[in-house]
Amino acid sequence: VAGEAVSEAEQERYATGAALADKAAWLAGEMQAMMDRGELSALEQRETLQQLGAKAEALEAQLARAREEGKEKKAHKLAGVLEELRGRRDALARAAPVKYPVKHDKALRQLRKELREVERLEASKQLTDVATLRRIGAKGDLEAEIAALEADGLGWFD
Repeated sequence: VAGEAVSEAEQERYATGAALADKAAWLAGEMQAMMDRGELSALEQRETLQQLGAKAEALEAQLARAREEGKEKKAHKLAGVLEELRGRRDALARAAPVKYPVKHDKALRQLRKELREVERLEASKQLTDVATLRRIGAKGDLEAEIAALEADGLGWFD
């Protein structure tokens, strides 16, 4: 902050990270809302289904143990939680995964096509004219442009 001292309240917030728990709770809520709306990618959906399956297995084991021990109240509660979990899992399994568009997709496809052509020309044993040599010489520029577009298109978790 331009060389200014922070207030005691600001220092306390920075030192304790008190807002971190609030942020984590907000993020968990947003993630749950995305899952409820079926807004997961194919990978996220697959991983979440595996996690829900593991949780269901653990709940089934707890439910069986509670019934064996004669704890009907606990068993009833666990059965309700298990049924809700299975419902969420089934809804998620029915949802179509979201496909996020690749930024600069059209340009990247064109540049990669040009790069493949240059590599084909480069590997050729035939005599080449000046125009072909210039295209081969521009290979580095093509690779740099592809790398720049890929870097610009990266998201938070790429």
